[in-house]
Amino acid sequence: MEASDSSPKSRLQSKHLVLLSLMVCSTGLFLTYRYSNDVHSSYRPHPPPKKHDHPGFLVFSNSCHIPDLDPFHYTVAKFVEAETLLDCTEDYPPLTYSTGNVIKIDQKVLSIIGTRWQNQKLTCCYREMYRPQMADDNKVIFSKECKTFELEATVNLEFLKVECNVQGKIVYTNFHSFIIEKEAVKKRCEEKLSQVPDKRYSLLILGIDAVSRLNIHRQLKDTVTYLKTEMNVTEMYGYNKVGDNTFPNLIPVLTGYSEHELSQVCWNKSTPYIDKCPFLWEKFANQGYRTLYAEDAPHISTFNYLKRGFYTQPTDYYLRPFILAAEDQLGREKPLNCYLCVGPKSETEMVLDWMQTFVEQFHNQTYLVFGWINSLSHDFLNYPAKGDHFYYRFFKYLHSNGLLNSTIVILLSDHGMRWGGIRSTYIGKLEERLPTLMFVFPKSFHQQYPSIMETIYYNTHRLTTPYDLHATLENILNFTGSSRPVDIRSVPPQLMSNYSQRAVSLFEKVPKERTCEEAAIDEHWCTCIQSQKISTNSTEVLPVAMFLLESLNNIVKARSDVCASLSLVVVRSARYVAPKDHLQGVKASHIHDYTLTIQTRPGDGVFEGTVRVVPSKKHYELLGAISRLNLYGNQSYCVSDANLRKYCYCKEQLH
Repeated sequence: MEASDSSPKSRLQSKHLVLLSLMVCSTGLFLTYRYSNDVHSSYRPHPPPKKHDHPGFLVFSNSCHIPDLDPFHYTVAKFVEAETLLDCTEDYPPLTYSTGNVIKIDQKVLSIIGTRWQNQKLTCCYREMYRPQMADDNKVIFSKECKTFELEATVNLEFLKVECNVQGKIVYTNFHSFIIEKEAVKKRCEEKLSQVPDKRYSLLILGIDAVSRLNIHRQLKDTVTYLKTEMNVTEMYGYNKVGDNTFPNLIPVLTGYSEHELSQVCWNKSTPYIDKCPFLWEKFANQGYRTLYAEDAPHISTFNYLKRGFYTQPTDYYLRPFILAAEDQLGREKPLNCYLCVGPKSETEMVLDWMQTFVEQFHNQTYLVFGWINSLSHDFLNYPAKGDHFYYRFFKYLHSNGLLNSTIVILLSDHGMRWGGIRSTYIGKLEERLPTLMFVFPKSFHQQYPSIMETIYYNTHRLTTPYDLHATLENILNFTGSSRPVDIRSVPPQLMSNYSQRAVSLFEKVPKERTCEEAAIDEHWCTCIQSQKISTNSTEVLPVAMFLLESLNNIVKARSDVCASLSLVVVRSARYVAPKDHLQGVKASHIHDYTLTIQTRPGDGVFEGTVRVVPSKKHYELLGAISRLNLYGNQSYCVSDANLRKYCYCKEQLH
């Protein structure tokens, strides 16, 4: 039955009255969240660098209201737990370490653990490991020769494996990474930079998977405090994601395109590798920048989870072969998808240490560093706190040693926690859509471009997206002291309009009255919209739930040979969403938007979707994607499509 079949005229009028009062009610709700008192309320995010005129809201305009929610409100505080700092050396003492381009045996560690081998002679050697410039992205080659060394050895290698043995039996293994000067890269940079007379700013971009703006304040307290008090960080309070998981939120940052547009630009079924896409690092390399890309958790990494990744090494310095081999051979303590430790180090440390070494060596050159870290944040809400000391140490070392004086630093995430108990709360739903985005501009930038900094401060309380971040990065690449229009010279004609209209460099003012539609944010991900909880037993809810179920089954129908048809178990929650035109003062009784959370069988999947209902036309429309709110584990083993895996329950499990 359609939602309008059992709704008399008086009921529609009543609904309209509800809508008219929705702004007042929801505002009160948000202010309650914002100012609630609880045991954790003493820790609050630092104030913005510029006064905001609407307390209780991060973004406030006729078109967009994003509430400023308490990260420790009682509805979410029960999910926040203290975690101990991670130390992978406790049960795997690091017998070898490196300084500069020298690898050494730690005599103190040797004296302690040498008793394990009854003080028999220990023999150590190292062998080179590398990825061919052109090869499958999982290809790692180890040198046959293992060069013996005693106390230390000077090396000119990027990656190596250390093996120590006693009487021919290997008793210790470790992996070490270095930053070496590459002559071809040096020559390219010198040639390109000779054509660019102006001084350029380097870029250091560090991403942490699945960390919302609120959760970074909960989990990385020491790091954020240091960024705020010592590095003058600027936080973007209205940064809204545009897709479900990592890939559709990073692709716009790195290319300017949406995930779905890639098929028209550079990547489709006939092109398994993603090399041809216009990644930022290629543009920076062509203007004389050294480039580095480092990501951990290689089996679930951005371009390799159910994808082929790169055939040609994408950047001058590329950590994947090192982290892949190290994890495969030394990965340990894996509570879910990610290893906590790889030998005596966490993968978080491996990424940060390599980035730090790179910046230390090339801080007087121009570079683009892009690091992405999954291992402590991907699976658990509270695990980022285990690595707070790693991030704090990283930023403090680089900043206090003056290594970032010509570097713009960006700390970001792709989304908040997408599953678990917190995701079923109203605050959890909103923060999942509002990831971290912070900037640190060098002191010289503040001094030379005060008007740009004023504009950036203005934009801290505007609705912004990954598309805007890409436009900003392009602006930095071609920086002349002012903002620049979005470059569309290489954009396919059919995409030019969307490409340019949805993106605004943060060096120019983002329109105050910007809507999610104008920013290319699907309504399902939009945090601007006011909503009100309604009873799951309301007569209009069941038809919407059945339409959402039908939409799910239309997705799995693509592999009906292996994926089971889903049925409805229960509607777990329902919210009535104020339509956009109502927020602009136009009557909205002709449309009804609902966000529902439903549970299905088989598999007990929990899904969330936003549906628009036009009663007069008996029309139902799915607004954006359908979110999966609980883990599916191996339920979808029979399909390899990353998107389909969220919805498919393999039929074979029913037998």
